[in-house]
Amino acid sequence: MSTTEIAKQTGALCVGATAVALGMTTGLALGAIALINIGVLWRDLKSGSTTRTRAAAIDAALQAFKAPGEYREDDLEAAANLLTHLPRKTSFDASDVVHLIGQDRFASTMAARMVTLLKPDPQTPAISDILHKALEAGFKACADAKDFNAEMQAPVAQATYRLESRVNDLVETIEGQLGDLRQEYDRTLIQMAKPIAYDVPDRDAALTELDRAVTIVQRMEAEGTRPSNHPDFVDEVFARVAALNRNNETEAAATALEDALRQETEETEARQTRFLYGLIDQYTLNRDADAVANAVLRKLPIDTPDPSARFNALRAVWQTWYERGRDKGLNFDLEVSIILARASFQTAQTADQSGAALNDLGIALKALGERETGTARLEDAVTAYRAALEERTRDRVPIKWARTQMNLANALIALRERETGTARLEDAVTAYRAALEERTRDRVPLGWAKTIANEGQALIHLADRTEDLAMARRARDQLVEAETVFRDGGHIPFAEFCGELIPYADALIARLS
Repeated sequence: MSTTEIAKQTGALCVGATAVALGMTTGLALGAIALINIGVLWRDLKSGSTTRTRAAAIDAALQAFKAPGEYREDDLEAAANLLTHLPRKTSFDASDVVHLIGQDRFASTMAARMVTLLKPDPQTPAISDILHKALEAGFKACADAKDFNAEMQAPVAQATYRLESRVNDLVETIEGQLGDLRQEYDRTLIQMAKPIAYDVPDRDAALTELDRAVTIVQRMEAEGTRPSNHPDFVDEVFARVAALNRNNETEAAATALEDALRQETEETEARQTRFLYGLIDQYTLNRDADAVANAVLRKLPIDTPDPSARFNALRAVWQTWYERGRDKGLNFDLEVSIILARASFQTAQTADQSGAALNDLGIALKALGERETGTARLEDAVTAYRAALEERTRDRVPIKWARTQMNLANALIALRERETGTARLEDAVTAYRAALEERTRDRVPLGWAKTIANEGQALIHLADRTEDLAMARRARDQLVEAETVFRDGGHIPFAEFCGELIPYADALIARLS
């Protein structure tokens, strides 16, 4: 029996067994089905790259036997026979495989498991060695095949979903067994989680929201146990004042009243602050963004007594809500930041403040709009940026004007992805070019590179829709130039962004040429 026969069987096994392991069929034991039929099964389910992948697995298995003379003919024949048929009632568990896909140990682990299933004669270790060598090489070839990996994404996702469902079922079972020990606590968590499920983009965000909800409840419970001021404080002050007056210490009595008034003012503000913090927490639990923002605005004069400093203080609060919403995936926080940005604009006293508030509004609207399926938020972001440009004029604040032009262009690009036509793209290119009038290479080389890279991306999409070859070539030249600047400056993520777009530009140029 030649190593070629073993390699052929290995090719079918490595392609087909992975598919079966991930639940691509019913999962019943393969029984006495010849492994050659696994290849057919896979081909029926997923057409395309299977032939190439299987051929790669065969070649890899052949390469693993560079010195075939070291194995006896009988051992080779026994190994090939084992590869031809799996034992009856052989089953695969996706949980044993799904977490291995994409990992270095996928090939060796799968090979070891398959050898165990094949049950070679323990008295003949050479057969196990033959099987392991062929299978590991074959599975590695599968894992290295780009087309095969692309086809595996869907079954991996399905298997992952099934595993998560099993985990969730197990968690529910465990929670049920807890019984009366934490029944009231569980009911509280469930009630808090119900509104969260409706406005979060994914499970991680839901867990973040739930964790915050628990933190809020714990904080409010702690607030309830803090000692309050003595209710007889005023009576005590006046009793002390009366005693001082009886002793003709009238100045000391006046000082006592001033001190008491100052203390009362400070404590009143402290109490108000505590109540407002509580309202912010409570309205967050209630998912009422307007009420949260209103509580923030009511607290602002207490935190910032100087009216002239309140605009910047409000922007700082806006930034906290915006960054938390952006970085943690909390849509509710972005909603609050939108309301706060609008409030900032209403309280702005100068053109600079109005422009800053409108730019902040556009930033928050774009961040939330990109997570939603509709276009309303993105449309509002474009409107906000255009209004900001009327306040942030080029002759007065050229750098801020250019930054807002960039923001406007980016919002238009986001809208382009949800609409047909070229109007958004053309407007985006116009905005990028306007920004480049101030973001020059000599003045801000990194900012210049970011701008021409973004414009290059817009030009690619515009050239694709208008079939403009010259524009496609210009887009490619800009991306290459920007990539060079990024790599020379050590800005690898930006360089990789350009590197991913350049092949797309090449393909477009080839198509239009």
